[in-house]
Formats: sequence, structure tokens, C-alpha cells
Amino acid sequence: MQYYIRDDFGNKTYLARDSEIVASLLQKNYDEKCMKANEKRLKATKSFLKFDSDKDFDDIYNDFDSRIQKMISPVTETKEQLIERIRNEKYEGLGFPLGYPVFLTSDGRRVRSKSEMMIGDVLENSNVLNQYEKPLDLGRYGKVYPDYTIYDLNRNRIVYWEHFGMIDNPKYANKCVEKYRKYILSGITPFVTFETAIKPLSIDLIKKIAWNFSLDNYDDQ
Repeated sequence: MQYYIRDDFGNKTYLARDSEIVASLLQKNYDEKCMKANEKRLKATKSFLKFDSDKDFDDIYNDFDSRIQKMISPVTETKEQLIERIRNEKYEGLGFPLGYPVFLTSDGRRVRSKSEMMIGDVLENSNVLNQYEKPLDLGRYGKVYPDYTIYDLNRNRIVYWEHFGMIDNPKYANKCVEKYRKYILSGITPFVTFETAIKPLSIDLIKKIAWNFSLDNYDDQ
């Protein structure tokens, strides 16, 4: 790939690829396209149309050659950059007591039950961006570890999925109610599923839920 400046007479002056001038001109070109996209957003706002994401900015950035992308700074974090950052994020989960049963999802994550293992497998197979037991600070109500933190790019939101199994066990049920109470008091409404000994969690239900959060649906919005 070559870069050059053309004068009024059509003469070309070639520039080095790592030149600051090249990077500056590419950034200017990218910024101008984003400004035009933003003007469309403003017009849409005045017309009471709704923009739910930064897909238009993503498209502008992704239209550039990968070599050019390395030389410009996107106005917002692109979908691909967000996905990569979340998938590579390091955090300290809740941990497991010594001797606790081992359940592993298909991608090697350790979870606490067969139901959580089913959920984790379906989320991965459905291409849902998620993290297991990532700590969540609820302020004065303490810290919780949602079973699954789901990044719903289709609706620009984060969903905290809590699966309450053994809900027919009074002691366990009381702990679930207290955890749910902390969420609500802190202003967060988690997504909750339940099961009992005679009404286990259905794989079909998990698949139906996961489909709503799938990254495969993002481009259809």
C-alpha cells in the first residue's frame, strides 16, 4: 500500500508509510466520515428515530484496510474491540471450597452445578458474550457474583443472569431471595431462572433465552 499527496497539477509526492503526515491524513479522513454519520444521527433524533448502537461508526472503521486501522483511533470502541477486551479480561471470581464437585463447561470453565454447566455450554455454542461469576459491586449492599454476566450488544445493555436451582430447599431459597433483594435495592433487576427437583431446567429453555443475546443477531439489527 502506497500513500501520496497530489498537487493541483496532478503531480504525486509519495510519503513513507510510517510518516506522521500519513497517519494524520488517514485520521482526518476517518473523522470526516464519522462526522457525516453523526449528522445523520442528529437528523434521526429530530425525526424521533432511534439509534440503539454505534454500528454506523463500526462500519466506517471496518471499511478501512486493516493496515490503516492500526494507524487511526476510532471515535468509539468497535464491537470487535469490545468483544476482544471482554474475552481477555482477567478478574477474580468467587472460588471453590476444597472438595467441591467439579463441573466444567465445554470451554474449560469451572462452574458450580450441572445446570450452570448447561447454561455455559449453550451460551458459548450460541455465541453469547459472557463471563462467569465476575464480581459486581452493589455499593452499600456489598458484592455479588452473578452466575453469568451477559453483554447484550443487540440492546446495548449488560444482563446479570442468576440461576436459582434447588428452589424447593428452604435454606437455599432464602439465600436466593436475599441475593435478589440486594440486586433490587441497588437498582438492578437481574434475569432469573429457577428449577426444583421435579421441575429441572430445560435445555430448550436455555437455548431460547440464549438466542436473544447471541452476537449472531447483532448484524440483523
